[in-house]
Amino acid sequence: MLLRELRDHARTRTDMPPLYYVPKALRWFIPLTENGDLAPGGLVDLRPATGAKGPKGKLVPAPDAYRAGIHPPPLLLCDTAEYVLAVARDDSPKADAQADRRCAAFVDLARRWTDRAADHDPVARALARFLDADGLAHVPIPDDLVAADWVGIMVDAAWVHLRPTAQTEWCAIVAERKGGGRQGLCLVCGDHGNLLSTLPESIKAGAIPTSGQARKTQLVSINSAAQAREGLLQLANTPICDGCGSTGVAALNALLADERHRRRGTTSSLVWWTRDPLDDDPIAAFDAPQPDDVRHLLDTLHKPAHNRAANERVDPNRFYSLTLGTNSSRVVVHDWIDIPIDELRRNQGAWFTDHETRDGWNRTSVWYPLWRLTQAAGRWDKTTNRYTNTLVPDGLDNALLRSALNHQPPPAHLLAHLLGRIRSDRRVDGPRAALLRLILERSPHGGTTMPGLDPDATDPGYLCGRLFALYESTQYAALSAVGENGRRQGVNATVADKFYGSATTAPRHVLLTLDRGSKAHLKRLRRDRPGTAVALGKQIGAVWARFDATAEDVLPATLSPRQQARFALGYYHQQQSGFEAAAERAETKAAAAAADTRQP
Repeated sequence: MLLRELRDHARTRTDMPPLYYVPKALRWFIPLTENGDLAPGGLVDLRPATGAKGPKGKLVPAPDAYRAGIHPPPLLLCDTAEYVLAVARDDSPKADAQADRRCAAFVDLARRWTDRAADHDPVARALARFLDADGLAHVPIPDDLVAADWVGIMVDAAWVHLRPTAQTEWCAIVAERKGGGRQGLCLVCGDHGNLLSTLPESIKAGAIPTSGQARKTQLVSINSAAQAREGLLQLANTPICDGCGSTGVAALNALLADERHRRRGTTSSLVWWTRDPLDDDPIAAFDAPQPDDVRHLLDTLHKPAHNRAANERVDPNRFYSLTLGTNSSRVVVHDWIDIPIDELRRNQGAWFTDHETRDGWNRTSVWYPLWRLTQAAGRWDKTTNRYTNTLVPDGLDNALLRSALNHQPPPAHLLAHLLGRIRSDRRVDGPRAALLRLILERSPHGGTTMPGLDPDATDPGYLCGRLFALYESTQYAALSAVGENGRRQGVNATVADKFYGSATTAPRHVLLTLDRGSKAHLKRLRRDRPGTAVALGKQIGAVWARFDATAEDVLPATLSPRQQARFALGYYHQQQSGFEAAAERAETKAAAAAADTRQP
């Protein structure tokens, strides 16, 4: 259960604030002496220097509880300036009256603590003297202080609201406000205890990205009879005790604030944790895969000896991942993952296996970071030679991460979107080829694709892509060869620039046209570069030989989206195969030249 795992995670963290406290950016504090007098200088400004990045104040754990309604109650000993200093939101008489009323409620709540703690807590005695003297009314208000600024109180350089007795009192106050006065069995821990009517703590505003105004959100909330069972609202049908409800939401807020355990998307956030600490970061492997680490992981998973050992020893550790969005003031759980660590490792290996791509120039396998796969779904800008993020589908980054963690297919709409971008940009590069291969490998009808060139493939779409790449190479080689006049004609527009869009959807007419045009290109190559002409002619003939009948009979008139993906892979793989051959020739030539220089 989600709340149970969050509660257990809270017990393992060392950075958790006190119960019913959350970090807040305090902008001011009221300095008091040990005798309860206002220190010289009045309010102290905690805001950073102008232009400084980060919080607009000093982050301090402060009391917090979800409050709403016409008369939201005050917090204990630390609140906004409207509550602490009666600073009105505007100049209207209504705002002035509201500020006075809220300040009086704040003082009454503070006196509740001082009355109980003054006998044994000197800080409580000092604050009691200050309140008895109506000290809050005599605090000078700076011109730049506004009603929404958070204000705390310090006695002799100690935060009043963080006193142990204040923390205990705040827990009791929250229990009174949020408890429904019911006793029962908690669904989270399975023990009998005080049951909450609402969750005391909300998700911090802005912790989950939203397209609208950032606001606090509730993890569990039922305030409409249409949403409730038997008309029972709030947590009446979801019995949660005060301990589980508070620690679970507190742990979630801590995860959302922890950059090591959080990934923010455009409209959602993903958080993750493990039952027991890990030596490595399982998410970092997707963000920045290291080739040596990936090879080690794949070798380990594929070794029979390791598989036998894995069957004998089961790692009890588990991996948890939670993807959250918002809908108005409520949290939306998009995805919840709860899997063993061993399964996570297998899913990691499957992810790298399914999108592995061959780099021809470097003659090695490539595994792309998840962010590069996400970017590849965007528009390619030829002027800057980079992808833009404007056309990347919303939430694709987190969707691909969920696909990796769950070993599930990518979003269903991704294939059509990516094919459209490839046709518009007329560009198939490594990240796009890897993304296409991932989609096909995880499709129930996609078939098996190779990381690099598959010379034995008979799929018409793949063969058409290979032919298209070979005709493009033939044109480029012919027009860039040095002619009898010692000049290169050059290529103003490649075959892909002119025909890729039509070839990938309706290849028959385009490939037959290119086949006829290739005859002239091969003739020129036989004159200027006979070795290249022979090599290209053999490759073209080998691809045609994979078809079972004449070109007019076997070349498909149209291609389905999956066949278009296979076309793009065939095109890219054939290109990389040519690059790999060129790299090998260059290496052989360099080795021969080095050997010649060493000879006496």
